[in-house]
Order: sequence, then structure tokens, then C-alpha cells
Amino acid sequence: MEYLGSNAAASPQGVFVICRYLSGFDKGLNEGELRLELQALRTLATGSDDAAAVFTDSLSVASGLGIVGSDSKQRLRVVEDVFREGLRAEGDTWSWFRGRLLHRIAQRGLDQLEADGKLPDLVLALAWLLQMDPLNPLALDWGAGPEPVVRGLNFEAVANSTQWRGLQRWALALGLARRADVGNAKVLVADASTAIEDQIWALPADAPADRWLEELRRQVPMLGSRRILAQLPSGRSWDAVPLGLVLGLHKLEKAKRLALEPSDDGSHVVPIGLSTNPRQVGRILVRSER
Repeated sequence: MEYLGSNAAASPQGVFVICRYLSGFDKGLNEGELRLELQALRTLATGSDDAAAVFTDSLSVASGLGIVGSDSKQRLRVVEDVFREGLRAEGDTWSWFRGRLLHRIAQRGLDQLEADGKLPDLVLALAWLLQMDPLNPLALDWGAGPEPVVRGLNFEAVANSTQWRGLQRWALALGLARRADVGNAKVLVADASTAIEDQIWALPADAPADRWLEELRRQVPMLGSRRILAQLPSGRSWDAVPLGLVLGLHKLEKAKRLALEPSDDGSHVVPIGLSTNPRQVGRILVRSER
């Protein structure tokens, strides 16, 4: 499945709105009824044609990920049980959904790699973006920085301004980047802090640094999985601890959500830092929520 090309109008928020609404119907809804009811999607687009594209492409993505299924007999759209239960729960359902959506995108991406030998454009593009230096971020404007970088790599996952805007939309919504103003420039900073926070429920409370990061990559393999790094353009080295991940870890440490500790056991130490002299982290601990 492609996200930035054939489903270019899709967005995480669009998928969320569709799934949240459908979660209220155990037996599902006819697609025509669903389209008619979800006028809220119009707020994600500038006009009715755009709104229709957001709905169609977001539903296509939700279906491709297996989050929304179909009843072939009655032609009803139904949300997968685990997502329906989570979306019906009290609390911040968007944060819950965002983390599970990112994990599902990653899972299905690896499945596609196994079956077809090729990753979805979004999975590959997110892995590439997370490699970018947060201290030297890419401009939001396609021609002001991203284009020559992509052209130099011959990187087809983000081949034009439309795909670059789509990558921004997904990366920001999934908690893998943030926007920032640096002087007169508007830039996209690789920052995985929110995505890491969304996965903490599935991670060890206390583990050697290399093992903790390996468990994180099981949830979000775009954060340095060897299988995905091997699919990035050749000609340069790619970091197993991407700089966007490093920034995210530092931010969560500063927020007292994580503790990055040294260790006497050098076999599990991971260098973590944005400078030429990274810290040697031996253990990672999850702190209680504040």
C-alpha cells in the first residue's frame, strides 16, 4: 500500500475520525451512510472536493491496514475489535489511537517488505526523515532544502512537493516530527518524543539500553531497525540510533519520563547524543507518569 502517492489526501486524523465514528456501530455502517454522516472531515480540507478525497483516501488507508473491514454480504464497514474497544474507552482516545496506528503502519510495512521486497513509501520516508539532524533540519518548503537532498539520494519515496507535504502531515500527526521557526526559516525537526511516549505501555520498565531500544524498534521499526535501514538509499551510512530518536529520548529524560543511566556492563551500552561526544547509556528506565 502507498500513502504519499495513490492515497495522497489521506491523513491520520482522517483515519481517526472514520474509525472513531464507526466504533459506535457494532454491526458497522454502509459506506454511503458513513460518507454522508462524516461531515466533520470537511474541516480537514479546504473545499468539498478536497473533503471527498480526504474521506476516500483515509478510508482506503484504514481498510488497507485492516483497521476497517467489510461485511461482504451486507457491504458494511466495521472497525476491528481491538480498535473499537480502545476508541470506546474513556480518556484521550487520539493519543491511544495514534500510537496503535503508527505500530500498525509499521507492522503492515514489514509484511509488505516480506511479501513484495519493497516497503510502503511512508514507512521508508519516515525512516529517512528520522535520520535528519535536528540541529540542521529540513525546510518546510520543498524547493528550499528537501528537494536537492532527495534528488542527491535519488530517493523515490519522497519525489515531489506533494509527497513532501504528505510526509510532513503524517510525521507531525504521528509524533515523529515537529515544526519550528528558525530565524526567517520554517523547518521540520525530526523529533520522536511523542511517538516514543505513545509506545511506552509496551516497553520494559527497566532494561539494558540496547535491549530497551530493540523493544522500541519492534513497536516502531522506523526508529533504526536494520531491515528498514537496509532499504534506504545506498551511498551513505544510516544510524541505528537515528538523531530524531536521540532528540526524543533526551526530551523525555528532561521531562522525567525516562531515565538514561550509565552502566558498568559495557556490553549493553549505547552511545546517545547529538554532538560528537555522545553519552554512553547503559540502562533505560521508565518513570511513573507525572
